[in-house]
Amino acid sequence: RVAAGLAALPHEVTTQLRGKGVAGRTISSIMASKVDPSVMFSMERTFLSSTNTSLYIIMIGAGFTAINRMAVESATHYTGYVIIFLGLISAVVHYVVHCRRLVMLARGEAVTMTGSFLHMGFIMLIVLFMCIS
Repeated sequence: RVAAGLAALPHEVTTQLRGKGVAGRTISSIMASKVDPSVMFSMERTFLSSTNTSLYIIMIGAGFTAINRMAVESATHYTGYVIIFLGLISAVVHYVVHCRRLVMLARGEAVTMTGSFLHMGFIMLIVLFMCIS
């Protein structure tokens, strides 16, 4: 388990890990212990904040469905359902991005800004759609 994982790591990291008594541990547990807890806590705060944003989007969509409720065929009624759906999609996207970043940190991979650009771009498209509606 550990020997196969150590072979895939750079030589400097392999040398450091061999001297620290890692026998019997999996490589993922070794790498996970190297992640700074303050980084993980800040990522959790960011995730909770983005979930809060998704809930606001869903509430705005619910408000659109409540406008002109007597005319079920109105455009605002259907727009509200689309906004609710986009809010749910945004919550799922936030969760997937958060989990992916945790996995990248645990593996020792670099967390790139590409994911953040796509993530924030998706949220801005939802906000733009709400403003146009």
